[in-house]
Amino acid sequence: MGAQPFGAIAQPQEAVCAGYNFQIVYHPGKQSGKPNALSCQADHTDIPPIPQSMLPKPIFANIAMVTPKKELQQQIESSLDQDKSLEEILTFLQNESKAPTSI
Repeated sequence: MGAQPFGAIAQPQEAVCAGYNFQIVYHPGKQSGKPNALSCQADHTDIPPIPQSMLPKPIFANIAMVTPKKELQQQIESSLDQDKSLEEILTFLQNESKAPTSI
């Protein structure tokens, strides 16, 4: 196995590191102090963090439109009679002799 140029060896590592946002700085001699807990953290600077949200903006717009639980329940109860898909179920349940006791 012969000697490879440094560029050929470093290319795979460079591809892996390209996805990260970091900066390597050389401090000669005594300027490079011993690493401590703060130097290993990214948040040791005085730059305030960017506000982040896990929910997309359209969801926040929809939250304001949510009807309170009691009002929503009243709307559902008043609309049950108008729902044609429930007619057969409601007539079955209204007939006490055929309806099971667990319902």
